[in-house]
Amino acid sequence: MRVLLLAILALAAASKKEKKPSGHGADVAAFVRGAHKADDAGVAKAKRAVHDGLAELLAYYNGDEQVLDALVFATSGLAPTLEAKLAKLATSGGGKFVVAAFGSSVTAGHDGFGHTAWPAVLGRRLSKELEPLGIEVEVRNQAVGGAEPFPRSLCVGPIAGSDVDLVIREWEYWGFSDGLEAPGQHGGEDGAIEIFLRTAFLLPNKPAVLFLNMEPNGEGRKTQQVRAAMKGKLKVYGERFGVGVLSAFGKPFDHLRAAAPKSRRHRSGSKSCHGNGVGDCPVGEKPDGHHTRPLVLGVPEDSPLKPLADPAKLFINWHPGTLGHEMMGHQAAFAVLRAAQSGLAALGLGGVSTAPTALPDPIACDKSPFCRPSERTAFCAQSTLPKHESPDIGDWLDNSTQTQWRNSATESGKNRERFCAAPSKECAKKPDGQGCWHYTRSCSYYDQKRAFTGTSSDGPLSFKMPRGACNLFLSEPGYEWSKPIAVANWHAELRITIDGEACRACSVVQGGGAYIQSVHVDLAKHYGSSEKCSTARVSLTVQPVESLAAWEAASGRKVCQVARNGKCEPKGDWRRYAIGCAEDGMADGKKACKVKAGKPRDASSVRAYVTNALAW
Repeated sequence: MRVLLLAILALAAASKKEKKPSGHGADVAAFVRGAHKADDAGVAKAKRAVHDGLAELLAYYNGDEQVLDALVFATSGLAPTLEAKLAKLATSGGGKFVVAAFGSSVTAGHDGFGHTAWPAVLGRRLSKELEPLGIEVEVRNQAVGGAEPFPRSLCVGPIAGSDVDLVIREWEYWGFSDGLEAPGQHGGEDGAIEIFLRTAFLLPNKPAVLFLNMEPNGEGRKTQQVRAAMKGKLKVYGERFGVGVLSAFGKPFDHLRAAAPKSRRHRSGSKSCHGNGVGDCPVGEKPDGHHTRPLVLGVPEDSPLKPLADPAKLFINWHPGTLGHEMMGHQAAFAVLRAAQSGLAALGLGGVSTAPTALPDPIACDKSPFCRPSERTAFCAQSTLPKHESPDIGDWLDNSTQTQWRNSATESGKNRERFCAAPSKECAKKPDGQGCWHYTRSCSYYDQKRAFTGTSSDGPLSFKMPRGACNLFLSEPGYEWSKPIAVANWHAELRITIDGEACRACSVVQGGGAYIQSVHVDLAKHYGSSEKCSTARVSLTVQPVESLAAWEAASGRKVCQVARNGKCEPKGDWRRYAIGCAEDGMADGKKACKVKAGKPRDASSVRAYVTNALAW
């Protein structure tokens, strides 16, 4: 009886949303009517399927619509884009609907499984509800752990695919402009949002864009930034294209926070906690308000690893647990199904033209080289995976030259490749142990950090420029928490030549506090004109310093310096390197630092990695 009652309540909640739209809903009708004529039976079938899909989701959460309704902001442009597109697919015999997920280790599923990350949950749910209507759903998880928003945000098409219909963007622990180190005035955070939107909206299908924020402590700065930008200076984008914000654990969990006891159990179970942070301090034994485990654990139900699955945790470390990913995936599915429902409800209306699809002139990013009025933002090539269409670094190399540089996994990537290449000895020895658990999770992730890599003995790595470009921006990959000592320092150990001559307009860029190094090559400035850009050959050669002591003597600077925390750490050009530092008495009344004595750095083993290339 209780199950029947919940189903009735869920159906009522789903039906409540199916009302006759006006305003932007009329735009949906105009779009769909102009594209095809849907028969009444097809429309009715599609409405029932979408309605039942929403009702099933609501029933799973005991009729709790608020916990599913994570779309806290949406622009009117969703109507003639996402809503109309879904309505057309649902009533015209089907087609393909492609979703691309961008982001960090959160979206990649780290600390869990690649196949239980929220994009996988979204794909399973949408396929279940939409494939009976002939809609082929493909959700591409393009997230890379530890990768900053830029330069990937300039390469939406190559990474996601030119056929994408919806882009969902997560970068929970980064600002919108992080990694945007290429020279130019990019317009700050609003400019970075605009650059990302323009890059997406230049794609053939004009995909809708949803910004996904976790916000376990309640609505945060990033949701507020996007809302303010889209209501303010970037409003025109929301009128022409679909833009929204999903807040996974913000507003959807406010009623659960309000109903939860003030003092609760910390997720570790070892102490009490209080406050709004549902990541560390769950609302109760059912962290999502309704379940103690997700539908899919990540391992088979009869697996000896099942006791290690932590099914009742919304978060593990700073990443979502499988229950948290299920929540996020279901929220995204709820938003998509609601968009389909709105589009279908609008059928039969007419007389209103669809929103224009031309990009507006740049606003916040008007001085950025990546915000030209109607052109691509940049040419892209990269070696890191996953990517759907992107050229590899190797595709930009000058084939007339010989090089021993090779496309390879980074050091951490190589460790993972070796680790996952063969059946686990740990699993064979103890199939229910932590070693087997670590192997099973780690080898489920889709992201792979790769790069073209070479040492001093491998000769030059030479690039040819894409036609029409005079600027080249090359970047190295991330290296876990710190940079290995054997990785080349681009400030001191990378020689750059243009057509065999020393570059006269090259600069190494390293963001404040970060360790990722990039180099900008301005060919027009080097040559004095843009006439030779298309025939230029840009070459990189690794030239290691003899030793860290030799670098200090030549530069007059110290590798190890006193950090803000009062400790001796690698700073300046060597910041974030895995170099041991120690105190070295006092100098001029201040604490002095030195490199710890130990095994000398082997210059012959120093190698550089190039994983991203931009040209404009």
